[in-house]
Amino acid sequence: MTYLLQAWPGQTPIYDGKYGASEHPEVTQKDNILQQVAAQGGQNTYTRLNTTWYANIELPLKGLVAEAKFNWSQYSRHDEHYSQNLPRYSFRESFDTPKEGIGVLDQATTYRYAYESTSYTADLLLRYNNTFGKHDVGAFFGYEQYRAETTGFSAEKKGLIDWSITDITSGAEMNSIGGSAKSVNAIISYFGRVNYAYAGKYLLEASFRSDASSKFAPGHRNSFFPSGSVAWRISEEPFFESLKNAVNSLKIRASYGSLGNTVGGNYDWQALYKKVNNVFDEKVQNGLIQSSIQNLALSWEKVTTYNFGLDASFLNQRLTLEADFYLRKTSDILTNSIIYKTMGSISAPMSNTASLTNHGFEFNVGWNDQINDFRYGIGINMAFNKNKVTDFKGALQYELDENTKDIWGNPTWRYTNLADVSTGGDTRRVEGHMIDEYFLRRPYKGDGSYKLADGSVNPKGGPRDGMIRTKADLDWVAAMMAAGYTFNNNLKNIGSNGSNLWYGDLIMDDVNGDGKYGNDDDREFTGKSSTPKVTLGLNITAAWRGFDLNMTWSGRFGGYHYLNSKGANGSMITNVGDALPGDAWDKFYFYDSEASHAGIIKDENGTIIGSSYDPATDPNANISNEYPRLLTSGGTTPSNTFYLYNTSFFKLKSLQIGYTLPKKWIAPAKISNLRVFVSGENLLTIKSSRFPGVDPELGSSLAVYPIARMFSGGLSVTF
Repeated sequence: MTYLLQAWPGQTPIYDGKYGASEHPEVTQKDNILQQVAAQGGQNTYTRLNTTWYANIELPLKGLVAEAKFNWSQYSRHDEHYSQNLPRYSFRESFDTPKEGIGVLDQATTYRYAYESTSYTADLLLRYNNTFGKHDVGAFFGYEQYRAETTGFSAEKKGLIDWSITDITSGAEMNSIGGSAKSVNAIISYFGRVNYAYAGKYLLEASFRSDASSKFAPGHRNSFFPSGSVAWRISEEPFFESLKNAVNSLKIRASYGSLGNTVGGNYDWQALYKKVNNVFDEKVQNGLIQSSIQNLALSWEKVTTYNFGLDASFLNQRLTLEADFYLRKTSDILTNSIIYKTMGSISAPMSNTASLTNHGFEFNVGWNDQINDFRYGIGINMAFNKNKVTDFKGALQYELDENTKDIWGNPTWRYTNLADVSTGGDTRRVEGHMIDEYFLRRPYKGDGSYKLADGSVNPKGGPRDGMIRTKADLDWVAAMMAAGYTFNNNLKNIGSNGSNLWYGDLIMDDVNGDGKYGNDDDREFTGKSSTPKVTLGLNITAAWRGFDLNMTWSGRFGGYHYLNSKGANGSMITNVGDALPGDAWDKFYFYDSEASHAGIIKDENGTIIGSSYDPATDPNANISNEYPRLLTSGGTTPSNTFYLYNTSFFKLKSLQIGYTLPKKWIAPAKISNLRVFVSGENLLTIKSSRFPGVDPELGSSLAVYPIARMFSGGLSVTF
C-alpha cells in the first residue's frame, strides 16, 4: 500500500516492453510497481472437493419421514512464488538505447505455502406432518455432528543459484518459516420443533437446540436454547368479514428465540505455551513459557430475541405491509479479561463478561396495480436499529478529579476510570454507549475576535473554524499560550518546525473548560459509529405493451467512518515520493513556509511569539482550503471529528429495461417468446459531497477495489 501511494517523478512504468528505473542519479532504489508485479512468477493452485450423500425413508406411520445426510468437504491450497529477472532500464539519455540495470540473484526469493482443511457434517432427521380435521400438526427432531480440521505451512528463502532454478530447496538463506498449527473444531447438536395450527387461524410453534462445542472445557460445552412463536390470523375470524373489502388479510405474531455463538478461538479455554530462548548452564537453550491463561469456565455467547409483528394486505391485495419490532440481547460476550500488569507479557484469558442490546423496527410496504395496459409495482423495505453496551467492565464515571488540576489550580472535570472500563483508541466499547462509538476531540470554533475590551486575549476568540489561517490567528494562539493556555496535547509554544502550532494547523476545543485545549480530557463520545442507523431498499417495476423496467435502489444512513489518509485528505507525507491528490492545490492550506520562517519574531528569552509574514496578504498563498498544511514530519493535529465523515448513501444498484416482441412477429420462426434487454449495475451514488474516500459503501479504506459499474445486454429466446 505504501508503494501504491508513491509517485516518483520521472520514472517510466514501461516503454517498449522495458520497465523503467528511477531517473534520479542519487536515488536509484525506487520501486516500479508495475515491474514488481510482473517480476513475481509462480502459481496458486486451489482444489476443492465436496460430496453429499442422503436418503429419505417413509416410515409406516402416516406423515412420518426419516432423513439422513452426510457431507464431506476438502479444500487445499498450494502456492509457489519466486522472483523473475525483469531488469529496469534508465531512459534518461535515450528511449532507443536505454541503460539496463542488473538483477541481483542474492536478493531474489522463492516462497511456498500449503494449507488444507477437511470437514464433515452428519445429519439425522425425523419429520412428521398430519392433519386431523381443523388441526394441523407438524414436528421434527434432528441430530447433527460436525468436525473440521485445518493446518498450514509457509516458508521463504532468499538467494537463488540461477534465475531459472526456483525450487525452494535451492534457496541460500531462510528468510521466514511459519504457518498455522493444526486445529480441530467439533460440534454436536440436538434440535427439534413442533408446529400446531387450528383452522388456519391460531398458529403455535415451539423449538429447541442443544449444542456442545469442543471450543469449551468439559462441563461447559453444552448449552440449551429454546424458542417459540404464536400468531393469530384475525382476518379469518367471522367478526372480520365486514372489514375484508378494505383489509383483505391481517395477522399478528410474537416470538421468542435464543441461539448460541462460538466466536472465539478453538483453544481459548486452555493455557497456551510458546517456545522461547532461555539461558541454562551458561548456554542458550530452548524453553517454554506460558503465553495465555486458561479459563475453564468459558462458555457460549447467548443471543435472545423478542419479536412482535403484523402482516396485512389492503385494497384487493394491492397494498401489502409487513412490520416488526424486535429486541435482541446478546449476553456472555467473549472479551479479554483484565489482569494485573505484574503478570508480565502473558495474555489475558477470554471470558464471558459483556452484554449488548439491539432494538429496532423493520417494515416492508408494497404496492402493485394495473391501469389499462400499464402494470407497475413499488416495494420499500426499511430498518431502524440502535445498539447499546449494557455490561462490560463497569460504569464510566465523569466527575471532578481532585488529583488533576486545570491551569488555574482547580479540580478538572474528566473521565476518572476510562482506562479501567473501556477499550482504547478512537472507537470505544463502554457501558451505556453504542458499540465502537467514536471517542474524539473536536476542532475549536472561535468567534473571530481576538481581544476583550480591556485589551487582554479573548479565550473564546480566534479562528472560527479552528484553523490558523492568518497572522491575526497565529498572534491569538501565541497570546493564549503566554496567558497560560495550552493546545493540542499541551503544546505551549508556536513554531514552524511541524512539532508546534503554525500556519495551516488545526487547534482543538477545550470541552471541559480546564484551559488545556485539545488534551486527552477533551475527548468526548460523539454518538456516532460505523454502524448505520437506517437501511433502505427500494424496488420499482413497470410493464407496458411489451416494454418492462426493473429498478433497484439501496441505501444506508447514519453511519460514519474516520478517514485521514495520504492520497486523499491526509496532510502527512512521510515517504519521499508519496503521491498527492491531483487537486492538492485546492484541498490543502498553502503558504510561503520559507517567508514565514524568515519572519519569525522572538522575545527576549528566545521564545517564538509570531511571524512578520501574513499569508492573508500573500497573493500566492491559498489559505481558504479545507485541509491543514502538508508536512513531512511532526504534526500537531490529534484524532478529531474533522476527519469523521458521514458515509450515508443511496445507490441505484441495478436497472434493466427490456422489450418482448409481439408473438405474431416471432410465430413464423417457431419462437414462442423473444425478449431483448439492456441492464446496468451501480449506476448512480448519492452521497455526501465532502466524503473523500473511494465509495461510502466500502467505508474509509483506500486500499480497496471499487465496486464496478457494469453494463450488459442480452437476448432471451424460448422455442
